[in-house]
Amino acid sequence: MALSRVFARGTRGLASQAAAAGAAAAPATVRLPKSEKKRVVVLGTGWAGYALTKALNPRTFEVVVVSPRSQMIFTPLLASTATGTLDLELDIDYDALVIAVGARNTTFGVSGVAEHALFLKELSDARAIRRTIIRNFEMASFAGTSEEDRERLLSFVIVGGGPTGVEFAAELHDLIRQDLSWQYPELVAQVTIRLIERGDVLGAFDQGLRDYCRTRFARQGIQIVRAQVTEVRSGELELESGRTLKFGMLVWSTGIAPRRLVSERIGPEFRKDGWGHIVVDSYLRAEKHSDHIVKLATPDEDHQSAPDPDSAAAAALRSKETLSGVFAIGDCAAVEGRRLAATAQVAEQQGFWLAGAMNKNPEWAIGAGKDWLPGDGFEFQHKGSLAYVGSFTSVSDFTKVDAKAMEAVKGTTIRGWASFAVWRSAYLTKLGTWRNRLLVPTDWMRTFIWGRDTSLF
Repeated sequence: MALSRVFARGTRGLASQAAAAGAAAAPATVRLPKSEKKRVVVLGTGWAGYALTKALNPRTFEVVVVSPRSQMIFTPLLASTATGTLDLELDIDYDALVIAVGARNTTFGVSGVAEHALFLKELSDARAIRRTIIRNFEMASFAGTSEEDRERLLSFVIVGGGPTGVEFAAELHDLIRQDLSWQYPELVAQVTIRLIERGDVLGAFDQGLRDYCRTRFARQGIQIVRAQVTEVRSGELELESGRTLKFGMLVWSTGIAPRRLVSERIGPEFRKDGWGHIVVDSYLRAEKHSDHIVKLATPDEDHQSAPDPDSAAAAALRSKETLSGVFAIGDCAAVEGRRLAATAQVAEQQGFWLAGAMNKNPEWAIGAGKDWLPGDGFEFQHKGSLAYVGSFTSVSDFTKVDAKAMEAVKGTTIRGWASFAVWRSAYLTKLGTWRNRLLVPTDWMRTFIWGRDTSLF
């Protein structure tokens, strides 16, 4: 699909030229050629935005994507990458606006996290983590390094026991045991990997799979610490019990919050929930602001479906006043009355659903066809949860959710090498292009035969 792209990074020159000419600070106006097609402006290139732009009918819509990056980040493989915001104001005319800017990492107000921890959200984060791992091993190998410093440098701490934290801990173990052990055999025995989680690891997974993950980690020497971090300082963190842990690298992979664009810079006409997300109705239309904070339902194992379309609650959702031609999808949005998990799976399904609705009735997309509604609205369909747990093993949970009773229904669970094959196969189908579907398995095969690249870059 040919897309007209306007990237925030690429328009910085406009703002610079205006400033050089003595103009007052003002939004940069991007003038696009007039088109007979309806113009849909999409903010963001994450899972939701990518799915939407991929599925919109190019014969009906002119799609303009505004993003600080020119590519989509395939977040499920960021952990593997680590081991082997729209700041400029733009003025663009649109017929329909879709806000899909995703979310940012949050520190939950824990002192020192922003200054001393690494995150795993963007490609630049993965590169920084990889450089830190290699640098720590190099510094630990120096003859002049004290035992105390060596112990700290080889102590790796991950905060967050969800799929991202678990997969990164597993990938880090593989990198050290399968590759760095050849270069630094004398250091491997001194390495410690700790995963800190207040509750149970992989809390949304089947209990048997959680037990399997803990067993695998114990065998691989990955320590699971059930605690809460209260403060982070340079090279050490403090737990709520008062215990102090030293670290050479801290990766913070727990919690997300709306980006500043949503929480601070979007106009007062938008309705937001108590966390700062844009509130949308069941058709993903942004609701107008009211004096009442929306109370969201408690998630059921992170998977919650739409209310009964014939119920009074569903009728109330349809009657809410919305902003004409404005939608919000993905992690920056909250569907009123529900609390969907902030996952790629939810965001992608919302993007495809909204594109389908827009393709069916372009007039509805721009806010003109108000008497027409695309069925009963968006309903999330849980397709399963996957997580890599190290040494070519993973866990796969295909538990279903009863949309009417709102209860989990026992489904299929897979663990071990068979699950690892499912895990990799599932991600291959989501890579978007055949080029990527060839390049990624080629990298996997290269790594399996010759090992990971452990040079600094």
